[in-house]
Amino acid sequence: MLTILALLPTYLLGRELLGSDSRAGFAALVVATSPAVLTWHLSAGDVARSLAFFLTVCGLYTGYRLFDARGDIGDASDSGDTGVGGDANDDRDTAADAPRHWAILTATLFGLIVLTHSLYPVLFGSGVAYFYLVCDRSPRGLLVGVAVALGGVVLAAPWWLTTVSRHGFGIFTRTAGSRLGIGQGLVWFPTNFAYLPETRFLALWHVLVLLGVLALLARRRYLLVGWFATTALVYPEPRFLLFVGAFPASVFVFDVLVPALVGRIVDERDRSAARTRTDAGSAGTGGSQPATGRYDIDRDRLVVLAVLCVLALYGTGTAALYAANYEPIPDRPLDRLLADPLPAHVDRADLQAMAWTRRNTPPEAAFVVAGDAAEWFPFLAERTSLASPWGAGWLPPPARETQTERYRAAAECRTEACLSRALDRAADPATNARSGPTYLYVPREGSRSWTARDAFSRTQWRELASAYERSDRHEVVYRNRGVLIVRPLGDPADDRSPSAGIADPAARSPAPVSTLAIP
Repeated sequence: MLTILALLPTYLLGRELLGSDSRAGFAALVVATSPAVLTWHLSAGDVARSLAFFLTVCGLYTGYRLFDARGDIGDASDSGDTGVGGDANDDRDTAADAPRHWAILTATLFGLIVLTHSLYPVLFGSGVAYFYLVCDRSPRGLLVGVAVALGGVVLAAPWWLTTVSRHGFGIFTRTAGSRLGIGQGLVWFPTNFAYLPETRFLALWHVLVLLGVLALLARRRYLLVGWFATTALVYPEPRFLLFVGAFPASVFVFDVLVPALVGRIVDERDRSAARTRTDAGSAGTGGSQPATGRYDIDRDRLVVLAVLCVLALYGTGTAALYAANYEPIPDRPLDRLLADPLPAHVDRADLQAMAWTRRNTPPEAAFVVAGDAAEWFPFLAERTSLASPWGAGWLPPPARETQTERYRAAAECRTEACLSRALDRAADPATNARSGPTYLYVPREGSRSWTARDAFSRTQWRELASAYERSDRHEVVYRNRGVLIVRPLGDPADDRSPSAGIADPAARSPAPVSTLAIP
């Protein structure tokens, strides 16, 4: 729902930048159907990201209105103006004269973005700063921008002050260091932006984005090109680049592709032109002769409609297949990564297993989750995860690397011996300071976020469960259709023994089995 709602401010921002409802609508279509955007804002772990994305797009729109830019996509082809959007002769006020409510809205949205997700303030901040540099550059506008930034920081103060008081400022620098650094995007972008292993179709939107950037450069219209380059420089996430790139893609379609087909640019202004020609023709002939200009306009608009329909059908069709985890055809070496391009991460079996964990294991218990369910496990099971790259960005580098290595070691395993070794390493007192028992949580679904393990087949899943049930070193304390929970056996007096790790005596023996039978 939040991802869908984000299309409204995307359209409004596009209307400001591109000066046309049709161009803005097409840009929103690109954002709505881009796999790079869908994979981060629709899958199960993206509740926070989708909210942050919605707030960020709203903030970019209010930030642009705050600095009240002038633009050129509609008229600049004739006027030579280098802005974007609207009438090139339209005089706009600077940010210092803009309505106060734009500043208040932008500051409020900035604070909410900071409170929602740690990465999206980068897209918001770099975008609004760029709008100021291109559209305003006045000293008073700078003061307005500083006031907006301070307002957002003050709004988020309860969170960051508490964090700093407990962990110091170093936690923020460590987290920033866990991501692609500033400037590295110039090297990363050319080799990664157009790489779409998740889909089996031509990355059409990526191609249009790059062609749009080149078209704007050729016409010396730099506002959108500069924003795209700034995003690639500061933080070149594909979902950010596709969002910003949707606007150059729309420019290419309406200012290059369509004119190449009909011989001229066609947009909303042709409607009024056609009406004027029709009225003039009727007046000059007593209403008995048709207006040929009207027919030319209608024919051209049909061509435009056909082009847009083809692009829209291709975009929505491939996006739907992507979201539905369309099977790869034909087989290729990367199919291990392609089986489920948009994994759910958790399913009904996971929810049942995590609910059991919450009720039947001690609060101090720790788990090694061997799959993508690790992202949701700490929240749904309310237990500590010893192996999860999600959230590890807040840890010191050694601890972050340990978490990621443990996760990879467990998630790549397909046999009882491999999984047992991963569990033993994670439970080693030399690397695990926790005193509670350590469990192994094995989801049947594969792992595709950080590794490339397919889901267990029915035979493999039965063999894995049987191997653990026969083991004299481990005990299956819970299983259902899609999850095994295993813990090591030990001295009954030891707090790592099976009986010490299960709070509910009724659940101790035999190992409970879900109402969903193992297939």
